[in-house]
Amino acid sequence: MEVNLKDIVIYANHGLHNGEEIIGNEFIINLTATFPILHSNVLSINETVNYASLYEIVTAKMAIRRPLLENVICDIANTIMADFLIIQSVEISIYKLNPPITNFQGSVGVTHKIYR
Repeated sequence: MEVNLKDIVIYANHGLHNGEEIIGNEFIINLTATFPILHSNVLSINETVNYASLYEIVTAKMAIRRPLLENVICDIANTIMADFLIIQSVEISIYKLNPPITNFQGSVGVTHKIYR
């Protein structure tokens, strides 16, 4: 089974370049967590992974300013794996929508996959 959080938009102050800690940027986060389902009739949130709890982890970790997205993404993945023992793998992508690169149009980002 997978739980997906798709196209989460968060404004944060991550980055190496001067001013990014003040101006900030928009980020898009996508997350997929995989886990086993023991039976097909899930009756309780306790039998699955609560996507609202995953969202809380993402927003809390994105609020901690860091110069490199690699550190942010690893912190999110490690926290999820520690908090949800049922989860077998997590894949996260974080994209910076307006990177401070001269004449660059598009986004930049990192993806991280972690397995138990």
